[in-house]
Amino acid sequence: MRFLKNTISHEYWQQHAPEKFRSMGSIKEVAACLRSCPVYAPSPILKSPRLAGALHIAELALKDETGRMGLGSFKALGGSYAIIRSLLQSAIALTDPASFEQLSVLGKNKTYCCASAGNHGLSVLAGANLVGARAVIFLADAVPEEFAERLRTKGAEVIREGKDYDASMRAARDACEANGWDLISDSSWPGYKDIPLLIMNGYAILTEEIAACCSKKGKWPTHVFLQAGVGGLAAGLANHIRLTWPEQPSIIVVEPEKAACILASVEANKLTTIHAPGTNMGRLDCAEPSMLAFEVLKSTADAFITITDQEADAAVSALAQDDLETTPSGAAGYAGLAAVTRAPELRKTLGLDHNARCLCIVSEGAI
Repeated sequence: MRFLKNTISHEYWQQHAPEKFRSMGSIKEVAACLRSCPVYAPSPILKSPRLAGALHIAELALKDETGRMGLGSFKALGGSYAIIRSLLQSAIALTDPASFEQLSVLGKNKTYCCASAGNHGLSVLAGANLVGARAVIFLADAVPEEFAERLRTKGAEVIREGKDYDASMRAARDACEANGWDLISDSSWPGYKDIPLLIMNGYAILTEEIAACCSKKGKWPTHVFLQAGVGGLAAGLANHIRLTWPEQPSIIVVEPEKAACILASVEANKLTTIHAPGTNMGRLDCAEPSMLAFEVLKSTADAFITITDQEADAAVSALAQDDLETTPSGAAGYAGLAAVTRAPELRKTLGLDHNARCLCIVSEGAI
């Protein structure tokens, strides 16, 4: 395991967050927009006394994204929200929401395009279908054919391009520029920020759903473990946790040992591209972080850790005993928690004692 402790205070982001992150949109506006979507519903938060006991902590809460919006992943929130919101911004104020019939008039001549390791493509496709638009999804050769077939079955045009995610992203960008399509990427780079900000804000509805539950019970997590690929989920949640939660947890970012691009970037204090030889955590197998996600996480996360493929597999098996069927990517946050509890010095450093209340995101269902 690699471990990097951040020295920044929990109050730093509350005081110094750039305006673009403060003005990503009120989380209540995000909720209002998503609730107008016919298939939106809050995902459940499950408690596992069995696993909490095994880890010697007070409580383990698992945010179960395995059934989200019929797509089986938190990703359903991002691409769909970005498409709906961008159409609304071009037509009317969010406070006067259009019906999906009206949005279909705006969307019928649109083509939305993305690169995907699987689930982001499903979300973009779902958003495109909601507004009557066309979806073109670029997949790298490494993406399982099951994902490609799911996309085709639901109406996407699938284009295979490149050996890895980064190569398929370059192909998607080139195609959008050549054809006048709208790129819906969950990663960001200089000159491309607005859509990734919307996607991160869509993901952040998880923090509102969690906060609603915590407020009722009067108990908040002391530790939140967030898995990361390019970092959109982790950054979207960390930003809103730091800006809106009344009680601040320790936030720990978990990456594959073979694809720890965020840890490497924070360590170098600059965006860093790594060699990623491949991991069983396919949706986290990224060589370079999103520029926006890096900006958020370097100032909001308390620590960055890595896990092995074997630890991710073990986490899948552990969660399955609680009837949570997921993948190594989906189980990575829990795998990070479990790995820390096996390392006494790290456990002490992070304050993971018998009073700890830990939250993990089970980010996708089994394939």
